[in-house]
Amino acid sequence: MFEGVYSILFQTDEAVAIGDVKAPERYEVKIFTGLNSDAGTTANVFFNLIGDRCESGVISLGDPYKTMLPRGSELTCALHTNNCFGNLVYLRIWHDNTGKHPSWFLTSVVVKELVASVGNDSEEWIFDVHDWLAVEY
Repeated sequence: MFEGVYSILFQTDEAVAIGDVKAPERYEVKIFTGLNSDAGTTANVFFNLIGDRCESGVISLGDPYKTMLPRGSELTCALHTNNCFGNLVYLRIWHDNTGKHPSWFLTSVVVKELVASVGNDSEEWIFDVHDWLAVEY
């Protein structure tokens, strides 16, 4: 498991970078918000990737990036780590219920291994949610 809580370090035109960009393991994480009315969220969003080798620890899409999850959006994160997750077993994703409209309709999260281990093809995992992360639903 990684030490500490990771959060977004900086934003580029291509993707949000998380972690040490010099780390050998790289994953692309795409978070899709639904098209439903009021599907976007004002809350802080967090996720944790759990693989059969290790887990990411809590990754925060914190305050400066709240507007990155509006209705119909696709947020792409480049996650850089020193450890390979192995086969992803599950994903935990949640928010802290803050802001004027914390309810969030999460469509899906897609995680793609960008650097495959020697002799293996790059892996991709799709986590279909299609549901509200909200107190009132």
